[in-house]
Amino acid sequence: MIEKLSDLSSIYFIVIFLIPGFVSSQAIRIICPDALRKTKDVLTAYVTLSSLNFALCSFMLIIMNETKSIFVFSALMSIYVFIFPFVSGILIGGLIQNNVFRHIMSRKVFSWMKIRPTVYGQSAWDSLFSNIDSRYGIVVLQDDTTFRVKLSLNSFASSDPEERDIYFEEVFKENRYGKQWTSINRGLYIPKGQIKSIEVFHL
Repeated sequence: MIEKLSDLSSIYFIVIFLIPGFVSSQAIRIICPDALRKTKDVLTAYVTLSSLNFALCSFMLIIMNETKSIFVFSALMSIYVFIFPFVSGILIGGLIQNNVFRHIMSRKVFSWMKIRPTVYGQSAWDSLFSNIDSRYGIVVLQDDTTFRVKLSLNSFASSDPEERDIYFEEVFKENRYGKQWTSINRGLYIPKGQIKSIEVFHL
């Protein structure tokens, strides 16, 4: 009997303090793939995010402990373990993506304290390609071949540092005056290690 209680306690601990953190971390990675890549202790990250979830949703545990309705218990457990951690992870990822924490730290009070914030959890590559707004660019390859491209929702850039390949959904040709781009109705895939520079802008 004691062993069974111990097993149940272990399962309860995992459900309450590890799974929400895992769900939140995966949601953060949807927005910022590099956000937790450099975290040395993944378990600590999971527990930290789960602790945040616990602090915000502990009232749900009280209700679950007192309710006699299996429907209410199941609904609250689903919200606590999966839904709220996922939503909070998306929000945290959005804050990281938009450098909200860095902007807060850049306020005058922190400048007066000579605190210099750094961008954490997102590489320049991910910052450039995580924005889904339609933009255009000029890509120069290692052999100096130049392409004029469109970067939008149907484009894709790998978030893996070891596989920096990229797909642009549309390629353009430039008229002889250099003032107008005309689509040639095809995409462009560039494997890793082939890009020399990328200039991105809005037309």
